Amino acid sequence: MLAPLSQALVGLALWLGPVSTDAIAADPSAAADKDADTIVVPTVRVEIKLPRAVLKSTYQRFDWDMPDAVELERGDAKHRVDVTVAKRDDKGRKLTLTVSYEQDGEAVIAPFTFDTTAKKREILSTDGGVAVAITVKPKKVAVEKTERDEDEQLDGHQSDDPLDGL
Repeated sequence: MLAPLSQALVGLALWLGPVSTDAIAADPSAAADKDADTIVVPTVRVEIKLPRAVLKSTYQRFDWDMPDAVELERGDAKHRVDVTVAKRDDKGRKLTLTVSYEQDGEAVIAPFTFDTTAKKREILSTDGGVAVAITVKPKKVAVEKTERDEDEQLDGHQSDDPLDGL
């Protein structure tokens, strides 16, 4: 037999009917608390198609609006793809990429800027049969707090005196 409080809760639940999970997910305050310590960063995967081989990287974390590079090696040849990822919307779904490719220090594809969307595989190719494919996926990562971050939250006072500020 249920206790009176349990009976009341069951009765209330039956009276209210089923609660949609969409209604719970639509509450922005719940999402804000959940994502308070995360940020969205771009992760970039590069594939290079050569006449006799295909080189693939894993997804690597980049920073928004900062040039970075993916470097791959095959035999004695060194391949470098420079990528800059910029957001065109708040969620990082619409992107602007600037991509260039060099092999052994010589430019194969000059810097080229284009618009794309997240998770879409974009291919840049040359007349010589070389192609570079870029895929960018936004990823949520935890924000790492440092001691400096915590110190800056203390009203800007960084004194060792316990009576400072009184």
